[in-house]
Amino acid sequence: MQVFGFLEVIDDGTQVEAGSDVPGHAQTSLEDPSISKKDDLLCDLDGALSKQRSKCMSGFGLAESKENRHKSLIHHRLNELEDLPSSKGEDLQAKCLLELYGLKLAELQSKIRSYISSEYWLHINCAYPDKQLFDWGITRLPFPPYGIFVPFNTEADDQTRKKRDYERLSRLREEERNHLENRKKKFFSEIVNAFRDFQLQIQATLKRRKQRNDGVQAWHGRQRQRATRAEKLRFQALKADDQEAYMRLVKESKNERLTMLLSETNKLLVNLGAAVQRQKDAKHSDGIEDLKDLDSDSPELDASKDGTPGDSLPEEDIGATDSDQNDESSDLLEGQRQYNLAIHSIQEKVRL
Repeated sequence: MQVFGFLEVIDDGTQVEAGSDVPGHAQTSLEDPSISKKDDLLCDLDGALSKQRSKCMSGFGLAESKENRHKSLIHHRLNELEDLPSSKGEDLQAKCLLELYGLKLAELQSKIRSYISSEYWLHINCAYPDKQLFDWGITRLPFPPYGIFVPFNTEADDQTRKKRDYERLSRLREEERNHLENRKKKFFSEIVNAFRDFQLQIQATLKRRKQRNDGVQAWHGRQRQRATRAEKLRFQALKADDQEAYMRLVKESKNERLTMLLSETNKLLVNLGAAVQRQKDAKHSDGIEDLKDLDSDSPELDASKDGTPGDSLPEEDIGATDSDQNDESSDLLEGQRQYNLAIHSIQEKVRL
């Protein structure tokens, strides 16, 4: 009898499993000691195989390990290409860049394919829920299991949630603090800018005032110098007994003073005439309003509207208009008389 794995080959050429009873040979196996030794060897071999079977991997595990190894190699190659120094040649850098883009594109395509495949199988499995046993857990996202059976995962999840909440609160507090700081800075910067603008405005006002005062003082200084120079010239003419030059200088000084006095007088008279005209206009407008009020209040005038305009006016109104014209003519005469008196007084002052 020969041994092949778990089979026993009997002397007549038939194969049976180890430990099975063969008709006509059961008594022989119990009586022969060599057969018992063979059985022991087979049992030891079976135990050794059962121990080694736990260390073996299935086909799915081998495929998964192969895929993981392939991904690790791609990841390692991506790191090498990203850390490539720039001292290499341009051709090598271009090739490495193309390879890097190709690997990234392949990785992106694999992710998209896996996502589309999962969506497709989810749609296939959930297409007919009334015709098959439907697992609602398929539609959920693949979270790691936790609960009463995995207490450590629950604690880790709580710690992660607390850490995330603390980070969010700290970020909100930091943003609020930065907002308050920015508002304070903006407020104080506006105050400083307003104070600076006020100082600049005060400086500009003082500068303009100083320039105006300097201009006025310079003009008066020039006028004094001019008068002093004219007076010196007149004294020199008197000392030299030059009567013609002295009279010409006196005439020029008189003409200047007269011109200044006449210009000032003309300004005063123009202002006075404008004030008188405004007062006359105000009186005339008040008189017209009074006449309108009288017309609206008197029923006799309303009844006599069909007549001529000359007949409708009473004698008192005609007398009032004549008195207004006389007042205007008297005001004009009074203004002309005041103007003549002012000119006469100016001429007398010039002669003195």
